[in-house]
Parts: sequence; structure tokens; C-alpha cells
Amino acid sequence: MKLNKYTVMMVAAGFLSATSCTDFDDYNETYVDANPSADKTLWENITSNPELTSFVDLVKKAGFDKELQGNRYYTVWAPVNDALVNSPYFDADSAVVLERFVKNHVADYNNGAVGAIDGRIHTLNRKSIEFKGSESSYFYSDVPVKKANVPGINGLLHTLDGVAQYYPNVYDYISLGGNGIDSVTAYFKHYEDSILDRENSIIGPIIDGKQTYIDSVMIKQNSLTELFDANLSNEDSSYTVILPNNDAWIEAYNRIKPYYKYITTLKMQDLDNASGSTIPTIGPDVTDATLLQQHSDSLVKMSMMSNFIYSNNSEYNKWLENGTPSATDTLYTTSRRKLSNPADLLARTVETEPMSNGNVIIVDSIAALPWETYVPQINVDPRRDMGRVLTGTAHNASLAVGDWMEETGFGKFDTEQVQFIWVEPSSGMAKPELDIYLPNVLSTTYDFYCVFLPASVVNSSEVGKPNYVQFTLNYCNDKGNLTDYKFESMEEDRPEDAKTNKNAFANDISKADTIYMGRFKFPVAYRGLSRSDNAREQVRPNIKITSPFSQFNQNLMKKYTRDICIAAIILKPVELTEFENKETEE
Repeated sequence: MKLNKYTVMMVAAGFLSATSCTDFDDYNETYVDANPSADKTLWENITSNPELTSFVDLVKKAGFDKELQGNRYYTVWAPVNDALVNSPYFDADSAVVLERFVKNHVADYNNGAVGAIDGRIHTLNRKSIEFKGSESSYFYSDVPVKKANVPGINGLLHTLDGVAQYYPNVYDYISLGGNGIDSVTAYFKHYEDSILDRENSIIGPIIDGKQTYIDSVMIKQNSLTELFDANLSNEDSSYTVILPNNDAWIEAYNRIKPYYKYITTLKMQDLDNASGSTIPTIGPDVTDATLLQQHSDSLVKMSMMSNFIYSNNSEYNKWLENGTPSATDTLYTTSRRKLSNPADLLARTVETEPMSNGNVIIVDSIAALPWETYVPQINVDPRRDMGRVLTGTAHNASLAVGDWMEETGFGKFDTEQVQFIWVEPSSGMAKPELDIYLPNVLSTTYDFYCVFLPASVVNSSEVGKPNYVQFTLNYCNDKGNLTDYKFESMEEDRPEDAKTNKNAFANDISKADTIYMGRFKFPVAYRGLSRSDNAREQVRPNIKITSPFSQFNQNLMKKYTRDICIAAIILKPVELTEFENKETEE
């Protein structure tokens, strides 16, 4: 559009209705000024001001001068020459100057300084900057306005006595790299893509049936931050993010890597397609060594970073506002995990950087508790992970929590209902067998537990009868061969008439009994691998629960129940066991 005298008259007429500019609804209003600048473009007003020659040089370097001569209406907050003495932007890359300096001082629409104002300006670089004050003085990001409301035909000019500090958002900071976090930057960049922001782009003509844009605004999208449920580029959000420096990244990677040992010949028992005692085997959908290495690398890095992003709006994280955790404070991650040792994590702080949407804390070591982060306890729900049942019928069951169930080996029940699997013998002399898959297993050592309920809760004829069982683990060794391991019981966990049977276990029928099966180290990892015949199902080891004798007879049935009621299988990482033992000793 050509700027003519009629256009100037229409803009000048808008001066008569000047009001506060704290809302974008007022963007068409401009302000009275006796200065003849109202007949000039923004760029003409800027270049004619001898106090803005340094600002002019930086705008030219950024390539934004033509924009300030065009038809789009802007408000510019221009630092005067004295504010730009020795400015690092003169030596910076043009893209940096444009994003961090020029666009940090320019906003769409009319944002005048009239009366009392206390608002926020959404700048071209999508930052939210305070603009406040009264007729005696105004401030832009706490920088004093030297002269306000110089009108032009395509915008409004304010001059500043200083430079508005540029604060990157968390995602920008990670993307820019440097400051010792290049390893983190490379990790996030791998998942980055750019898409057109149609809402904020300026629409142009349709050419050859396709919509074009005069000004295309691109926004960065990252599938990793979506996975972590953290929109780190959102200026209206608030996060605290712990980032390891390069040394801490390497140390943590090497520490976690052994938990993700994968082999190309991994196998599992295909219990879903078993026929009697004949059980086929199946492997993962990935058997290429390079792809498995990439899979391992991805999971290691995800374990490192998924636990160190926190929303400042979470009630758990409110204490972050003063930065000093108490002994009982918890950090709640955007991945929905609770970390109980924030003081230890923050004790390794090297630097804290304020962001436009929160804070970044750089650490020289990741002092996370393993069982809360990269090697969590595995709680197996047998209703969901049941593999198969032989000579029995499985039922999903629930039970109201009563006083007799007050305590288990893992504390009090925190629900009103206990959910469990009940395997009922299919015939008068049948000996049921129950197979349960174990999901997300890593190549590490676990302590195994099984939570039994007394059979009497589902079958009144079984009052006073404990279970008499053995546990057999089926897993793949590091040579790629399936093999079994029978857990050995402590003598006090064996039935009275089976004290010599090291594989026999009996439960305490006076409570929901958590039986300790024993300790086992998996030589290979399974987590994250799907079956070759069904991508929705995991490759998993399994555990078989049955009675150790060939069949029940009348005498055995008087002493022991054949009904199996199991609420959970628990795989506790040995690191957690050792920590708990140390706490008990102290």
C-alpha cells in the first residue's frame, strides 16, 4: 500500500482517542505528538534521531530496516547510543542480533505510554516483557523510557536509556548450546523439527492453488519434549530444568549404560501360543546389532533427562521459588516421578541461569537415586501381565482392605480395594500353574517378592491352609539361550513338612504376605523391545508359580490350598535394597 496524504490524515485522526495500551485490542490507536514525525515512517524517525545511530547500525546488521519502512504497524523501544557502548551485539552474528536484540525491542501494533500502565508486551521474538509506569516515568523491562510516543505513519517509537535484557526460554537455551551443555543440546536437537505457525504468519496471495505467506513464522517442535510432557518453548509456562554439563553427561551415561545390554539373539517363551507343555519361542522385532545399539543409546539418554524437568506450577515444586529445599521436600517431574533428594541434586549446582519461562540449573554431577530414576522398582500386576494358566481358571478379583491386611512387607495399603488374580483349580485333583510376564526388565540385579493373599478370602473351605509353591524364572542368557532358574527359599519360608526342599515356599495366612523369593541378575535387558509378531506386546521373561510336587492327594489337600491368590510380583533393584539396609543400620 502506498503511503499518501489521506493515509497520514487518517492515522493522525486516531490521536484524538488515545488510551492505555496494555491490551492488544487497542492496537489501532496512536497518540498525539506535536513533532512532525507523524508524517514519517518509523525508520525515518529512527534514522533522523542522532541519539539512535548505534541502534540504526544494529537494525541494518540484522536486516530489519526494510521492515520498519513497510506497511506493518510496529512499536519500537530503541536504546540510545550511550546504552549501546561496548555492546556485544556489534560482534555477534546477524541472526543473533535479529532474534536477541532487535526483535526483543519491537512488538506488533500500537503500544503507547499514556496514563498509568502495568502490562506485558509480546515482542516479535515471542517474549513477554513488562511495560509499566505513569506519566512521570515509564519502564520497559525495568529500563527507563527516555522519550515516549513518537508517532509515525507505520508505528510508534519510544527511546530507552538502556537495553532490555534478553532471556531465552528454556528450549532456546538448550538449543543454543555452549556453557558446557553441548551433549544435552545435541540430544534435544536430534528430535527437533520446524513447522509453520499459521496463526501468527502473515497471509499472502494464493499461487497455483497454494497459500503463500508474506511473513512466515516458524515454530520449533520437538518430539522429545512432547514425550516428557514439557513445552519448554512456551513463554506462558514456568519450568525448572536441571542440565548436566558435558562431564556429568558422560559420567552418567557410562554409569547407566550397563543396565541396557541388548543382544541380537534375545528370546522369550511365547506363552500366548503354548499348547500344553509345548511352548514356542519368539524374539524382538529388532535383531540388527546397530539398531539395538541405537535403541540402547536412546533409552540411556532418556533415563538421564526425563527425570530433570519440573513444572514450577506443581504443588510439589512450589519450594523452588526460594530455591532451598527442606528435608521433606520432593521434586515432581513432568514425567510424573517423585524425587526425594532435591538437596543432593542441587548441591552439585555449577550455575543457575534465569530464563524467560523459568530457570536452568547446570550441575557437574547427576546425584539422582537410581531406583527413582534410571532403574525403578518393577511392580507387576498379574491381572495385566498374566501369561497363561494350566489346569486352573483365572479370575480377576478384588477385596476391601481390612484391619488384618494392615501391613505388608512394603507398608500400609493406600487403597480401599486390593486387586489380585485368583487361580482356581479346574478339577478335583488338579495342580494349577500360573505364568506371569515380567515387563521392562533391565540387565541388572533385582530382589524378587511375591504378594500372596490367603486363599480363604475367595474360598471359605480353604481357611487355615497356606500355599505350597515354587517359583521358576524363565529368561534368556547372554548367549541367547532360554534357561530356567528356580528360586531357593529360606528355611523359615518353607512348609513344615518340606524343610529339606530348598525350592518350596509357604505363605503366612494371617496377612497379605510378601514372600521374598531371592536375588537374581538378568544378563540382558528387555525394556523397550516389542515382539516380532506383535509390536504392541513387549519381549519379556516370565515366572512360573506352581506346587513343587507332581500332584495333590487327599493328605496334601488337607494341609495346603490349591487356590492361588496373588496381588503382585515385585522386582526391587538391589541398589534400593542396599540403601534400605544401610538406613536400618543407621
